[in-house]
Amino acid sequence: MIIAIVPLIIAITSLLLRLFNIASIKTFIFDEVYYVDGARDLLAYGVEVDGAAAEFVVHPPVGKWMIASGIKLFGDNPLGWRIATAVAGSLMIIVIAAIVHRLFYSPFLTIIASALMAIDGLALVHSRTALLDNFLALFTLIATYFLIRKSYYWSGLFLGLAIGTKWSGLYFLALFGVIALYRAFTYFDGKNLVKQTLRVVTAFGFIPVTTYIATWSGWFLSDRGWKRDSSSNPLVALKNYHEEILGFHRNLSTPHNYEANPWSWLIQGRPTSFYYETPAGCGADSCSQEVLALGTPLLWWGATIALAIVIGF
Repeated sequence: MIIAIVPLIIAITSLLLRLFNIASIKTFIFDEVYYVDGARDLLAYGVEVDGAAAEFVVHPPVGKWMIASGIKLFGDNPLGWRIATAVAGSLMIIVIAAIVHRLFYSPFLTIIASALMAIDGLALVHSRTALLDNFLALFTLIATYFLIRKSYYWSGLFLGLAIGTKWSGLYFLALFGVIALYRAFTYFDGKNLVKQTLRVVTAFGFIPVTTYIATWSGWFLSDRGWKRDSSSNPLVALKNYHEEILGFHRNLSTPHNYEANPWSWLIQGRPTSFYYETPAGCGADSCSQEVLALGTPLLWWGATIALAIVIGF
C-alpha cells in the first residue's frame, strides 16, 4: 500500500508547488508565444492560422491541444496557459514510480525515484511553462511503462501521441520497435515468431502511424490549414505539408546565444534562460528576475555517471 500512497502524495504535493504563483509572470515565457497562440487557434478554428491566412507551423498539434484544454477550463490567462503542463509534470512522477516499481519491485527505490523527479529543477521549470516538452515526456514515459509490461499496443498508442506532440518521439518509436523485435527473435521461433513479429509491426508501425494521423483531425476537417489545398487527396496534402516541415528542421541553422550540443545537456553545460527581466521598484538599485531551465546538478551529474556505467556493462 505504501508503494502507491507515497508517490501519490509526492505527486499531489508537487502539483501544488508547481501551481504556486504559476501566473505571477503575466507575459509569455520563452516559446509560449508560439504554443499559446497555436492553442488559441485550435480552440477557435481547429487548426493554426495567421489571421485570415494559413499558418506554417513546425510541430504537430497534440501538445497545443493540451495547452488549449487549460485555456478552455481556466481562461485565456497565465494560469490557463500553464496548468496543463503542471498537471503533466505531476503525472510524470506517478509514471516514474510505476516504471521503477515494475523494474525493481522495491518500495524504497520507487519512492526515491518519484521524489527525485519531483525536485528536479528542469522538470519544475517545464512544469510551469506552456511548452510542448512536458507532454512529449509524459507520453514517452507512459509508452515506456507499457513497453516494460509488454503491452505493445498501448505503448504504440502513446508513442503516436508523443510523435503528435514533437517529432522527437520518433527516436523512441525506433528504439522500442528494435527492443520488441529483439525480444521476439530471442524468445520465439516458427509460427510463434511470425505471430510476435506481426504483433510488433502492428504495435510500433500501424498503431502509432494511425494515431499520429488522427492527431491532425482538425487540419483534415478544416479548409484553412497549411497546404490543405495542395492536393485533392488530403493524405497527399498532409505529405506535402510534412515535406516542408522536414525541410525546415533539416535546414534550420540560425545561431542562438543559448544553443548547446545535445551531449552537453547531460551535464547541464549550457542551460537555457527562459525569461529575464530587471524589474523596477524592487527595493534595491538593481534587481534581476530569471527563469533558468537548469536541472538539479547533483542529480544530472550523478545520472550521467550512472548512465555511463550502465552502458559500460
